[in-house]
Amino acid sequence: MRDIHVGTPRIFAPEESFCIHFHRFSSLKHYPGDVTTSPSFECNGFRWCIRIYPGGNEGWAASRGYVSLCLKLVSVCDGNPQASRLNNAAAEIAAARRVRGASAPFEVVGVDDEDSSNERNHQSDIMVNFSVRLDGLSIGWSAKTLFGVGRSWGWSEVCQRQTILDHCAHATNDRITINLTMQVEVPELGVAAVANNIDLSRTTMFHAHQPWIPKRPTLQDDMKRLFASAARADVNFLVGQEQISIMAHKNILHMRIPVLSGYLRDIDGEYDDEATPGATSVGPGITTVPLLDVDPANFKRLLLYAYTDSTKFSNDEDDGANGSDGELDPDVRTQEMLKIANQFGCWQLKVKMEAEIIQHQLDDATALHLLLLAEANCCAMLKEAALDVIVGNLRLHRAHDDWTNVAESATLMEAIAAKLAGVAMDGVDDGYSHMSSALLYAELEERGEEIASDGTRQMLLGRLRSLDAAADGEPDQPDGSNQADEEDDEAISDFVF
Repeated sequence: MRDIHVGTPRIFAPEESFCIHFHRFSSLKHYPGDVTTSPSFECNGFRWCIRIYPGGNEGWAASRGYVSLCLKLVSVCDGNPQASRLNNAAAEIAAARRVRGASAPFEVVGVDDEDSSNERNHQSDIMVNFSVRLDGLSIGWSAKTLFGVGRSWGWSEVCQRQTILDHCAHATNDRITINLTMQVEVPELGVAAVANNIDLSRTTMFHAHQPWIPKRPTLQDDMKRLFASAARADVNFLVGQEQISIMAHKNILHMRIPVLSGYLRDIDGEYDDEATPGATSVGPGITTVPLLDVDPANFKRLLLYAYTDSTKFSNDEDDGANGSDGELDPDVRTQEMLKIANQFGCWQLKVKMEAEIIQHQLDDATALHLLLLAEANCCAMLKEAALDVIVGNLRLHRAHDDWTNVAESATLMEAIAAKLAGVAMDGVDDGYSHMSSALLYAELEERGEEIASDGTRQMLLGRLRSLDAAADGEPDQPDGSNQADEEDDEAISDFVF
């Protein structure tokens, strides 16, 4: 059977997706008509941009507090077969407006250009399927419409600005992300299909026949399944007073939790560290290690992190572990995971738990307790953050029950006094002295330094100063922990609690 075509069929290129991030959304200009434009990006031989109106694109949307946004076709890329046709069409429209003496109209968001039928032959446009979705919000739209160079299409009433601000505050990043998915028409494929009598039942499925790429299982899925199955495990931990058996793999522990690796002794002498008292071989290559003073549920979560790098802990880890914590409060669980991470030297998990506590638990009611927790577990970031809260309202905290425990620590009292005096604890006043531990970590990472473990503030300062000294060809500088400046001592001693 022969096909007879009337007109040219529309054939679309494969779908492409983009994430456009608008940072510091709350500070974007938001008077009616104020617009913020993304950098342009390429898709199927065209350059596009997203334009967002935080205060609405004037009119009704702005009066109701809505945000507006639109997709704009900026230009045609060099080498695109449509370049000449589309650019000429755009030039003809501009010329027609100059003849009439009219300025370019404000972009009409939500409907196609109202004068397009008079000024442009739609054969000069490109058909586009596209959809947008606000990340984190159940809000999205899709459209199929014609675009010309310099023209836009979008929606006036995307979402009320206050809803987005509330979402940004909850996400603690003050950012809105627009997920854009696009399919652009490829007219020359339609022309070629007609000219060469191509079977359009196949051609029009161009996008649908793109290769499938599996998304699951991920490496994290496989590692979680490996841990759960204990397949080829070569170490058996007997955890807690009930000696719950938890199997693991030495190679993974060696890379992820070196302290645990040091507990192990293989029968062939692979591990040279001293054996843990009571460690025995129970089979070819299998070592049994008793950990009687460790909570089984928390230990299982520690190993789960080592395998998957995930901190999405739950009470599900109690299954098969018979942990003592039962339905543990999430905040308490986070603190317990910080402790066990510190106990076994899993420093990355420890730092992540610090960040979780700082972001979601630290306030006036908990600051003293968390300061004691930080001091007991060598948590530099948490200690600094807790000190900031305490010093911000010292009178309130001195009346707290936990103040007595803090006052018994000379180190903590000195730290509070130094914070009040605004002096450097190590007696060295340089560019690093007043940087937070978080910034010190970031500085080391920015310099390409390997961070193999967490450290005290003095250790971080010492590493950075040694790097500076090495760059200047000078001997390593001491970290200053034993060089307390006399003036700083006098400043600290002036504070009486």
